[in-house]
Amino acid sequence: MTGYFDLLRAHQKAPPPSPTDAESDAVSDEALLVSEDALLPETEPIEPALEDELLCEEEPSNLGEPSSATVEEAPSAVAPTPAPTTLPDDDEEAEVSGHIAQWLQTFVSITHAIFRNCRHRESSDLRPLEKHVTNLLLWLERDTELINALELELEQADFQKVTHNDEDDLMQLIMKSVMMLLYCIKTTAELKTPHDTRVRLMMAAVLQHIGMAQVPPNILRKKGRLSPDELAEIRDAPAKGKAYLESCGVEDEYILRAADESNERVDGSGPRGLQGKEICYSARLIGLLSMFEAMIHVRSYRKRMLPREAVRVVVQKFKPAFERAMLKALLDAISLYPIGSFVKLNSKEIGKVISCHPRLPLRPIVRITMDELGNEIPAREIDLKKHPNLMIEQCAYEDDIETLLHREEE
Repeated sequence: MTGYFDLLRAHQKAPPPSPTDAESDAVSDEALLVSEDALLPETEPIEPALEDELLCEEEPSNLGEPSSATVEEAPSAVAPTPAPTTLPDDDEEAEVSGHIAQWLQTFVSITHAIFRNCRHRESSDLRPLEKHVTNLLLWLERDTELINALELELEQADFQKVTHNDEDDLMQLIMKSVMMLLYCIKTTAELKTPHDTRVRLMMAAVLQHIGMAQVPPNILRKKGRLSPDELAEIRDAPAKGKAYLESCGVEDEYILRAADESNERVDGSGPRGLQGKEICYSARLIGLLSMFEAMIHVRSYRKRMLPREAVRVVVQKFKPAFERAMLKALLDAISLYPIGSFVKLNSKEIGKVISCHPRLPLRPIVRITMDELGNEIPAREIDLKKHPNLMIEQCAYEDDIETLLHREEE
């Protein structure tokens, strides 16, 4: 852990690596199929140290621009909608939360309807989704701090309220769409991606796994390892997703090819053996985000990893499979202490992370609510950026908060 944090503190100022630096060990074909988490119910142990030149690599100037050799720029299906004329003030926390919650509820309802239609082979009009996504991006581009409010709302949201009881197995797919949208927003911001391209990538992120809606529900609900026939259903999902999107009138190659190619890897280790820029830019990015999302969110067969654990796995075991620039952007974009998680400080007090500072992953804002025994104490907020003597000792999600509490030996 210490080596990892030391590396994070240094990676922005360290010199770029030599072009002759060796790549890490090759990744097996089987391991690289886990971008859709249903393919890998179990995760290998994580090595304790992370020493990787990736984290100190200089960022190319054109990271946000898709390669012209990959795919031509396609026009957006819906013209951008103007941003709201007024935005909530920073100190109006309740109002901001209400705006975000309303946006999220509508987004989940729209997305759920699309996935439900896909399951029943019924066409969907994707224009309301694109309009909704575009509005969010315009809002966030005017006030970048709102991304923290969105992340906190996602952690607290009850997605089950918008589902139908007979199709609640779609909920993991909807939740994945929401989280993929969040990571796409944050990563493309690091990549300095132009606005129009960000909208296309966000749509690709939301719809990347649409074909999974046509996988039989009993397979989606299964907790153990999948049989060969069940794995075949999973592997057929990308092609089904692309076909469904085409039936809905989608022509944007970023969206279509992300649905079809996001299990491909730049080193050629994906199921079809596509390499490098044979894979669409959107699929290369969305494939990385999909693997990361699968690792840090709970599934019926395993607990979720903390982001720092997922980063280790991706970098140590899958680095050759992804573009170095995209890996670095993901690392810069994510929160090592995710909003909504609980942390224990060296003062032994415990609180929830409510905001994160860009490029200061170790110094979030924490709302302290408990002592080390879990007893409630008067709530107060601490910005660790302003308190250099306070450090985070442990981090846990709410369902593992017991690991932070000090219990006397009986």
